Amino acid sequence: MYRLTILTIFIISTISTFSQTYLAFPETNAALRKAKLLKSFNVATGSVYDTLELPFFDDFSKNMVYPDTANWTDNFAYINQTLADNPPSFGVATLDAINGDGSIYEQANTTSFIADFLTSKPINLLIPTPLDTGVFFSFMYQPQGLSDSPEPIDSLVLEFYSPLDQEWHYAWRAAGTTNHGFKKVLIQIQDSIYLQNGFRFRFKNYASLSSNTDYLGRRGNVDYWHIDWIYLNKFRSEADTFLNDAAFRKPLSSLLSDYEAVPWKHFYVDTAIFNGTTLTSTFTNHYSEEVYISLFHDIKNLANGDETYLSTVGLIPDFLPNVTITKENVIPYNPFPLNYNDSAVFLVRSYLDKDTVSATQMYRYNDTLNYYQKFYNYYAYDDGSAEAGFGMDGQQTENAKAAVKFRAHKQDTLQAIQAYFNQTLNSESKVYVLITVWDDNSGMPGEIIYQSEGVQIKYENELNEFTTFMLDTTLILSGNFWIGWQQLENMFVNIGFDLNRDAGSKQKYNIYGVWTDVDYNGSIMIRPVFGKSFLIQSNNEISEDNSQSVIIYPNPAQDKIFLKSDFDLRQIENVEIFDIYGKKVIVSDYTNNSISTETLSSGIYILKINTTNQPIMKKFIISR
Repeated sequence: MYRLTILTIFIISTISTFSQTYLAFPETNAALRKAKLLKSFNVATGSVYDTLELPFFDDFSKNMVYPDTANWTDNFAYINQTLADNPPSFGVATLDAINGDGSIYEQANTTSFIADFLTSKPINLLIPTPLDTGVFFSFMYQPQGLSDSPEPIDSLVLEFYSPLDQEWHYAWRAAGTTNHGFKKVLIQIQDSIYLQNGFRFRFKNYASLSSNTDYLGRRGNVDYWHIDWIYLNKFRSEADTFLNDAAFRKPLSSLLSDYEAVPWKHFYVDTAIFNGTTLTSTFTNHYSEEVYISLFHDIKNLANGDETYLSTVGLIPDFLPNVTITKENVIPYNPFPLNYNDSAVFLVRSYLDKDTVSATQMYRYNDTLNYYQKFYNYYAYDDGSAEAGFGMDGQQTENAKAAVKFRAHKQDTLQAIQAYFNQTLNSESKVYVLITVWDDNSGMPGEIIYQSEGVQIKYENELNEFTTFMLDTTLILSGNFWIGWQQLENMFVNIGFDLNRDAGSKQKYNIYGVWTDVDYNGSIMIRPVFGKSFLIQSNNEISEDNSQSVIIYPNPAQDKIFLKSDFDLRQIENVEIFDIYGKKVIVSDYTNNSISTETLSSGIYILKINTTNQPIMKKFIISR
């Protein structure tokens, strides 16, 4: 729970005790809100009442936002790879104060309320004796992680459902506390009311909002719990404390020096952005004995499907029980071959050669890591996920400034600045700032070279999570520069803060005339956008139009794509698809709310949406 008594953990000492920088947590979950709009949750795998057979296992390593409908009946938990602190495998289910639609629960209050549920499908536990004495249920859990800690009045609860009396019964509870490593819970199921066909289990959490109303800009989501490695099976015992798997623990990250993303046309002018990069994989042996596995890496150019890098790291030596290994594989050459397109995307993979036999197939999803290295038209330190929010608040912050340093590796026109603003309990308030660009003065923000008029902070819809501020003057940059904002009032500007990517000393704030390092590990989610304006080009030169709220999903796609927009899709007359060379490859009506892409090979494409008004261009990827 986010209370002022806990803020002392986050406060940075400044010249005055009345003005500080803070981290806060968002009131909404953009990933869940987008998933709802795109209808990611479905029951296509069958009825929610389909009965499952043992074993039951889920470590949430599939790339999804909602719980897998093959195992679960609801969509309240948030499946993610960013909020937990060093989980046993790289995905977790997070329960907090935000519902499946991505918003704070309507019943939320400052005392205690039931928030999220994670409910299994029915499971057949009708097991003949004496095998029924070996039925055990286990899971791992962590409070807080990288987010807000639940208070002692908050809790995580496990309940079992009996098909005999058709009631839910208490099974286990943990009271709220601060962050600790993942703990394992092992419960024997031996009561006959549960050893039936149709047994179910569910987790739920109790949460409570802050009672403080003085700092609305810092009030948001609270009381995070993270669950991993849920396993229910027979033939187990109290000694079954090992997870019997080897799994990746952390997602892959960018292969670029410093940046998560850089403009493609800047990269191929200065490929030193890549030099000296390693591909880092972290994985753990959760078995009770030494195991023998091999590690592989590869990189694929999604523009043409070419494999641009392949490495067989080979057998991992001395992979003993409970040992975590981090392998840093130096890539000896640039795996991103240059071309003269305006963008590029590469699929980077790490994978283990294990879980190929039926007994371990249920673990296979944590054997492979996928990462998309994107080269578009912007620089970014962040990965697009806002685990928290950064801001300045208190007396004399009406002129406070914050700035982030970037380096333009090519002389180019700064077209826009994009920023991600978290919605909080003051999201309806009109907050104005001055979008600002500074030159560099020996590693610090120097003279102001651009400053906007007062612009209102906008909390974008779920299709466009970043707000784009177009510059109203031509600004050609090269080398180091800083972008950020100046406040106009004592109001917490809750800008997204990525806790998984650290920009370090490239982030400064200034309240009393002195630039000071931001003293949190993470990245302020602000990005400079370069290149020509986002207009549809003539002839074969095509580029993406970012001015319309249209999203293509899934992206990357395979055989079919769908559109979601804030305008009436009935305005679409037809659609055209171009390859990266400007060649028209598909012309189609937009019927049945989908567009067939079965004939397209792997690569990057532009979708031109012809409407009754102006056409719209959007980029998407085919990955097979």
